[in-house]
Amino acid sequence: MKLSTILKKGKNKIKRICEKKYINLKYGSEIKNYKDKFKGKRCFIIGNGPSLTTDDLEKIKDEYTFASHFIYKIFDKTSWRPTFYCVEDYNFLIQNIDKVKTLSPEYEHGFFSGNIYKSLPADFLKNKKNSFWYVAMFNWESNPSFSFDISDYIAEGMTVTYCNIQLAVYMGFSEIYLLGIDHFYEPHNSYSEFIGKDSTVYNAPRLDKSTLAYRKAAKVCKEKGIKIYNATRGGHLEEFERIDFDSIAQKGE
Repeated sequence: MKLSTILKKGKNKIKRICEKKYINLKYGSEIKNYKDKFKGKRCFIIGNGPSLTTDDLEKIKDEYTFASHFIYKIFDKTSWRPTFYCVEDYNFLIQNIDKVKTLSPEYEHGFFSGNIYKSLPADFLKNKKNSFWYVAMFNWESNPSFSFDISDYIAEGMTVTYCNIQLAVYMGFSEIYLLGIDHFYEPHNSYSEFIGKDSTVYNAPRLDKSTLAYRKAAKVCKEKGIKIYNATRGGHLEEFERIDFDSIAQKGE
């Protein structure tokens, strides 16, 4: 390898380390307040798949829930609101920032990609209900990474659901239920009918890559005694044990 290439890689690595430290210190300090805050409790991670219904959301409106991206399009049809709102996709955040900025009254706390902090408005960055984490890419040809300390970094999994799983684990939840995670995309029909078929998918889905990430999550969480169940009605995600949504929703009533 040429010396110039080695130096360039070293320079880029130092730049990433400095950027991560800056983001964590400047915009992510609140994240540490959530470490093990909900230890032993259960939560639901909501996807925007076609199987998601407003009736199901109403059944878990008193539960701890995580939701992402275009989920706000369903707010006018349900009294349910997410406890935590998460955005990982850079393009989504930049192109929908005017709307996302208005959502803070709808959630307890928001978690957003901090890698693009230079492109985000100051009032959004300073909102105390929001935290920003550093998203770390990893080599998909090797074992996907899984972060147990999201105050340091969140591991990219080619799906925002992977971020939410890492977030839930960091918060101490011991039972995690996935709902509306269809793990399947069709052109112009990638979201719940309530969210809208015209909703843009900003990055082409990489189901093969996200499957590897889900498999990693299933493995490391099992080793830690954390249970992850797929409560989605149908869909194509088979990396987690399936469970009947109605039976677990009733237990929370």
